[in-house]
Amino acid sequence: MGSGLEEGYQRITSAVEMALQSVPPASSPRLLLENSAGTGNNVGGRFEELAELLQRLAPYRARTGVCFDTAHAHSAGYDMSPEGVEEAVIELDRTVGLDRVFVVHANDTQVEVGAKRDVHWHIGEGHLGEDSFYYLLTHEQLRDRAFILETPGEEMSEGRRNLERLRSLLR
Repeated sequence: MGSGLEEGYQRITSAVEMALQSVPPASSPRLLLENSAGTGNNVGGRFEELAELLQRLAPYRARTGVCFDTAHAHSAGYDMSPEGVEEAVIELDRTVGLDRVFVVHANDTQVEVGAKRDVHWHIGEGHLGEDSFYYLLTHEQLRDRAFILETPGEEMSEGRRNLERLRSLLR
């Protein structure tokens, strides 16, 4: 909070190292860093920031990775609309590496690209639209990743509706 990016890197790296050192490697789950929406003093809104953190955590490569949040990326300034999603994914691959992405938080958003506000919305009903999700679901390096819905509303009704919308894109 106000102490600068380098201090943020050091704090995050130290916290992750402490967490990973407290769990035996053989029984350790993978710790994923999630990209942020670029709000306030957060680290991780830019893909380069995630790449820097992963580099600093290189001794823990087998136990770390990235959770890619679609709405956060859009809000942080990466155009995830149908017109920009391919370029955003290319940039993610260039900086972080798609091999380091283990989970996709799938959610649309009502905020404009670069708005720096964390607002998740229903699949296909925001600025990302169905075509962006089709691209992500069928992307050769992402299609086998876990896609987790992070949309608003009650899980059994709204969640099911969003899940069915994603599934319908693959039919």
